[in-house]
Parts: sequence; structure tokens; C-alpha cells
Amino acid sequence: VSFEKAFLPDFLLVFKFDYMLFKQVMNQKESLLFYEQVLVLHPDSSEKEQKTICQLVVDIIEKQRGKVFKVDSWGSRPLANPKSKGCSRAWYFYMLFSGPADVITEIRKQLSIDRKVLYFHQEKLPKKETPEKHIEKFLQNLEQTAQKEKERTAKNQKRQMGQTKFKPPTVGGKV
Repeated sequence: VSFEKAFLPDFLLVFKFDYMLFKQVMNQKESLLFYEQVLVLHPDSSEKEQKTICQLVVDIIEKQRGKVFKVDSWGSRPLANPKSKGCSRAWYFYMLFSGPADVITEIRKQLSIDRKVLYFHQEKLPKKETPEKHIEKFLQNLEQTAQKEKERTAKNQKRQMGQTKFKPPTVGGKV
């Protein structure tokens, strides 16, 4: 997996799903499960540190005979609870991969050691849902969220523009 693409400034950049890799995994006799992971890194972490941490996760997955399908950088985003971590923003990364159940234990063990990792969460995908369909749903939700954020930003800017202009009070409907 190349991380050069993951560090482009547009956090909505979408990589193509690796269909051939998906078919190889589905044809394996071993029982590999599909997972998605969100990784939240400290805002002071450099690009080199971010790449190192992401590469660590990929190496763990590959050592456990797993496959990485997708790595996305969502960029710097606000934290939901900034007081608990001592910072208001963080770097977000998304990964979609397959592997045995042991891979999650090893990833958790390694990420909990690193102080630059603020938060991480792995979720097992439902067996009925293919990773391809999951990514499709995920991208639709991401686009909807981005659209709502644009609308919210435009509304706030419009509200701020209206507050900067002086409006004299009206008395009895006359100015």
C-alpha cells in the first residue's frame, strides 16, 4: 500500500478498491474477517511520524497473513471531546483490511504503546456485507457529511456578515 496518496491535502480523496486483492482473499481457505479501523493521531505528529504509524499497522496486518485494501487520510479534523485529550484537533486515518482475529489484538497492543496515537477503533464488518458495498455506503455518508458541513459553514458566514452591519432599532415599524 502506498502512503504517498494518503497524504494529499484533500481528505475526501478516494482510492480505487482493489478488486483483484479482494478476490484473492475471498478464495483463501482460511477464515479471514474484514475490518475497518479509524486511527486518530496527535495534531503535533509530523508527516513522517504519521506514515510510520500507518506503516506499522500495515506491517502487523501483513505479518498475520492479512491484506490491506484501503488507507485514507481524512486530514486534520476537530475532536468530539477536546478536553479529554488536551487538544482540539487531530489527524484522522481510515483503513479497510482483512485478517485473522489475532490481528486486532496485535494492532491494539502496538498502538496503545505509542503516545502519538490518541484513539483507535476497529470494527468487524458484517459477513453479509462485502467490503465493496461497505465502501460504497461509507462514501455516500462521507459526501452527505461534507455537504452538510459546507451548508453549515455558509450559514455561519452569512450569519456573521449580518451581525457586522449596524441595524438601528425600529420603533413602531419606523426607522
